[in-house]
Amino acid sequence: MPATHDSSSPPTSSKDTAAAEPTAPSAAKKPAGEPAGGPARKAARKADTRAVTKAATRTASKTPGNTAGNTAAKPAKKTAKKAVPAKKAATKTAQKAVGKTAGKTLGKKSVKAASGVTGSAEASPGGGDAVPRHRGTTLGRIPVLDVRPVVQHGRRPAKAVTGESFEVSATVFREGHDAVAANVVLRDPGGRPGPWTPMRELAPGTDRWGATVTVGEPGRWTYTVEAWSDPVATWRHHAGIKIPAGIDTELVLEEGARLYERAAAGVPEAQRQVVLDVVGALRDEERPAAWRLAAALAPEVTDVLARHPLRELVTASDPMPL
Repeated sequence: MPATHDSSSPPTSSKDTAAAEPTAPSAAKKPAGEPAGGPARKAARKADTRAVTKAATRTASKTPGNTAGNTAAKPAKKTAKKAVPAKKAATKTAQKAVGKTAGKTLGKKSVKAASGVTGSAEASPGGGDAVPRHRGTTLGRIPVLDVRPVVQHGRRPAKAVTGESFEVSATVFREGHDAVAANVVLRDPGGRPGPWTPMRELAPGTDRWGATVTVGEPGRWTYTVEAWSDPVATWRHHAGIKIPAGIDTELVLEEGARLYERAAAGVPEAQRQVVLDVVGALRDEERPAAWRLAAALAPEVTDVLARHPLRELVTASDPMPL
């Protein structure tokens, strides 16, 4: 039976079928012997290479600067870290220095305020010479306080008649256990110093010292209290304890000999030999220690040294008007 064809579907040939099948353009242009997709891969590799090269260039251009910056920054950071404690230490040092300066300034002001010495003078009520605002109190190595007689803190002179004897007193003390002593010096209207008058402790343990003095011709006198350390009296006290106990006997005796040598230099020549004889006795090792000590404590030696003592750390009060 012959084949029949539908009038609605046109017949196709082998040529039409070949033309109708889709063909990839790359496959049509592909050179012989090259696999499919080769140019695309090359293009992708080139693009990747260019991107990597650009990134490496940018990194290389930035890295030296950053490295130099970091290299410079590290010492700077270390220096800054070190500078902070140094700055703090400098600040503390400055604060301490300011505190010490302020303390010293306040200390000086306190001493002046406590001593009452203002460094200025005012006219005397009677129209005479200027007199200090406040006198009679001195704060020094050995304080001399509450000097009497005094009128209105020294603004007006104390009064006495010719030939009258009166007592000068003051509070004298020091730190430690060394012996202390005091004396009064009178000066006449011409400013010439009078006799040197030793003071005695008025009552044991009160630190109140006094002496009786006598004025001569009329006029404006002054008197001053001098306090001082007494090394000979200190040695006598220590030697009286150590030598009987046999403690450092030779050392104590040699110390006394050197003190008496120093004291002899201030004694008048007529009486100096009395003190020098004691020096020889203290160094006489053929004698017992008790005998050598007794020679140093002899009454005639004590009298000479009482009139011509060895004085150290002398502190004088302000002159008081009389």
